[in-house]
Amino acid sequence: MKRKAKTRNMVATALAFAVVVGAGGALAALIGVLPINPRVVFAGGNTLINAGQLTVNSLPVVLTTNAGVFLVTPVMSLGYEEVVIDIQVDAACSLTGGAAAEDFRIVGEVNIAGDVRSGTLLTGEVTAFGFLDAGGTDLFDFRVTVTGGELADLYTTQDVGILVQAESSSFAGSCGGTSMAEAKGTLGAIDPVLPAQGCTPGYWKQNHHFDSWVGYDPTDSFDTVFGRVTGIGTLEDALKAKGGGINALARHAAAALLNASSGDVNYADGLKTTAQVIAAFQAAFDSGDYETTKNIFEEGNETGCPLN
Repeated sequence: MKRKAKTRNMVATALAFAVVVGAGGALAALIGVLPINPRVVFAGGNTLINAGQLTVNSLPVVLTTNAGVFLVTPVMSLGYEEVVIDIQVDAACSLTGGAAAEDFRIVGEVNIAGDVRSGTLLTGEVTAFGFLDAGGTDLFDFRVTVTGGELADLYTTQDVGILVQAESSSFAGSCGGTSMAEAKGTLGAIDPVLPAQGCTPGYWKQNHHFDSWVGYDPTDSFDTVFGRVTGIGTLEDALKAKGGGINALARHAAAALLNASSGDVNYADGLKTTAQVIAAFQAAFDSGDYETTKNIFEEGNETGCPLN
């Protein structure tokens, strides 16, 4: 298992956690997966937290694809069918690692409209984990990067999301002790977490890249777009502005604006819309602290340009 890659993914996906308060008042962080087809429903078995290890053992029941609903049955030579999740967590229930082999697997057999898949159906590495202490039935969810299995071709461009309903649960919002619950739930396709992207002012200011601009023109007034009086001139002028201070802030703000407006650039979290970029610029301009926001824009603009 590639632990360095897993650590990077854990840090990135942690930024997407949705903080909520459960019915019992316990602070929780569900990552909010919504599995779609192809989906596997599982039931039976248990969810166990003990000494920093969280395991789920359950039984796959049916696979639902766009072609229909198909029964998952045991592989007799293996002696059982199973859904297994095995990860390491700290006392606060933050993901810290995984199993020595794969963190997730499904074993069984399924006949998908005459196409028989048998044995290890799916394996993967858990890259994000969330929980909700909700009383008698708690919730756990997981993001998984698929690594193999007979069904791996169904998820070639997607991750797997798993939502576990832990019934009759003794979990109380902490992973520092021991708790047990029944296990049932759903796993299925979810969109992958894409790496952040951003093109530099140097890219956007070039004449032969003006055809990549979306929603704005090089001759648009910078002050009109950003709602502040700077005397910078046009958006093109801002991109070509030299030096530091307001010039540096405007230069990277203009590039951030164009990154956010492009449907082909996955710009930085918190700056994915032009409204967010404009609001960040205005706050920096009004405060007089240009450098902090300039640095944030600059970092986002230098994460790698996907455009030609």
